[in-house]
Amino acid sequence: MNKKLTIYLLLLTFYNLLFSQIKKPIVAQNPVNGYTINITTKNLAKEKILFYFVYGTTKQNVIVDSLTIKSDSQKVTFKMDKKIIGGIYFLQIASNPKTVELAIDNNTKINLELGNKNIETIKCTLSSENKDFLDYQNQLKMLDIPQKNALRNSLLKKYPNSILNLYFKIENKISETQPQTLDEKIKFRNSFFNFMDKTDKRIYLIPNIYKLLYSYVNILPITNENYIQNIDILLNGMDCKLTTYPVYTKWFISNLNYFESKNLEKAYTYFFKKYVDDVKCDILTNVEKNAEKNRYITSTKLPNGSVIPDFTMVDSDLKEYKIASICPQNEYTFIAFFSPSCIHCQETIPKVKILFDQLIAFYPTHKIKVVSILNDKDESLWSKFIADNKLENWLNLKNTNPANKYQETLNAYSNPNFFLVDTTGKIILKSFNPFAIAEIFKQNLKKN
Repeated sequence: MNKKLTIYLLLLTFYNLLFSQIKKPIVAQNPVNGYTINITTKNLAKEKILFYFVYGTTKQNVIVDSLTIKSDSQKVTFKMDKKIIGGIYFLQIASNPKTVELAIDNNTKINLELGNKNIETIKCTLSSENKDFLDYQNQLKMLDIPQKNALRNSLLKKYPNSILNLYFKIENKISETQPQTLDEKIKFRNSFFNFMDKTDKRIYLIPNIYKLLYSYVNILPITNENYIQNIDILLNGMDCKLTTYPVYTKWFISNLNYFESKNLEKAYTYFFKKYVDDVKCDILTNVEKNAEKNRYITSTKLPNGSVIPDFTMVDSDLKEYKIASICPQNEYTFIAFFSPSCIHCQETIPKVKILFDQLIAFYPTHKIKVVSILNDKDESLWSKFIADNKLENWLNLKNTNPANKYQETLNAYSNPNFFLVDTTGKIILKSFNPFAIAEIFKQNLKKN
């Protein structure tokens, strides 16, 4: 091989190597997703360990994983290899109601040791943040408020990128001292969520988010005007496709029900129309949406404060009763439309009886009447339902008009349907809400 050819081949090899490096740059390895939780157990044979998160205003446990321990000395593992939404998860022995919380982010690895059924004695040997988090949970009962705040803030700074950071920021906001003057309260309310990203999808798995929202709506007095502003500050402009949107909207539905005795119907109709009915997302299930839609229609058709339209019914002896004649005889009349074959009615009507038996006994000198109305053309189960549920002390009526005009007038197509009216026939409430009914009676009746 001559000298020129040798130099040419060497240069060609050099350029090929250089070009190959330019074409194939080094790519950073993707971070590990998911989590691994190893638990070394002793003396727990046949016990089941639950790993779950808590969701919704009813604090529903959503089981992520569970397993049954087979021997007295066994290592078990909860593992996920896919990307997750970081959150606060719970561990529990199924036979014991006690729980502990774990901070779970992508790439979380935790080693735990548990030697008895009391999950609160669990020890963390790998994952400093969860060791600190478990220690924090154990110390809470022994610390005063300043000590709790100090410990929480130290952990918040120690773990800036962990789900614990968001969790403790929410705890700090909940415990923050609220201002005293009205102007300061309004400013505090208006800037309440500035400390966090309201669209952070991890909020879905933060159990203290609902306590935060409750603190938020209680900054100012619970009125329609203030509540509408509360809703707008949180939801206005937010994309309904975001994970957090149904978290907030479902909580508002529940909280508006909770404060029903304060007559927030105006706030409810505003909220439902703008943030539930008019959006293009499926925030609620079809059953939930139909129920809320029905409530909205009834609220707009027969708002609280309006007089209930008169209608005529008959008892089992075909004696006629006009609702306009019943109301003046009582300080409060509770009207329950039902069908004996309705599952929800079968569950709810006995609860109505228990509540009103208690209220009538608690206010013995006041006139309180329960009127049940058969909202069904089939009468075959009517008498049996009354007898089985011991409703003989109620005024039990049925309809004889084939056109059922009262259903259209009252939007009483579904079962059950409820109205609480005062002695003038004015509608006070359109639901069976034990807390709201008890509050209304407490505010307006005196126990003798």
